Amino acid sequence: MAFRFTLDSVLRLRCSMEHQQELLLQTANNKVADIHRKINSLDRIAGHLRERREREMSATVAASQLQFEQICDSVLAEYRRQLESDLFQARENCARQAEAFRNAHRDREILDTLRQNQFRDYMQNQDRRLQRELDDLLLTFREGRRRG
Repeated sequence: MAFRFTLDSVLRLRCSMEHQQELLLQTANNKVADIHRKINSLDRIAGHLRERREREMSATVAASQLQFEQICDSVLAEYRRQLESDLFQARENCARQAEAFRNAHRDREILDTLRQNQFRDYMQNQDRRLQRELDDLLLTFREGRRRG
């Protein structure tokens, strides 16, 4: 008789749920990394604009040009604030997703441990059954030799 884990379908479901949570966690981590890249890129652009403005300040600049650059600065600053807000939300989502993954992993491991324990018990019972059969065979053989 082969080993059959009665909760095998539940274990497969838990494995699937753990994998799904892991993929969602990877997606959440990727979102955080993507927002970090956007912020870094925005900071580089803002730095280049400041450097260019500083170089241009030594020359005569029209008031309209200065006003335009101030508008650009405020737009960039607002976009950066929005990215910071998005980053905060993405980090919170990532933390929630990490917790969901840990829970799914724990639930799967509990069933996996139960399966391992049942398999170990099954193997011990199989060993005992085989030993009894060998003992019975040996006793039958000895009785046959005594009679014969």
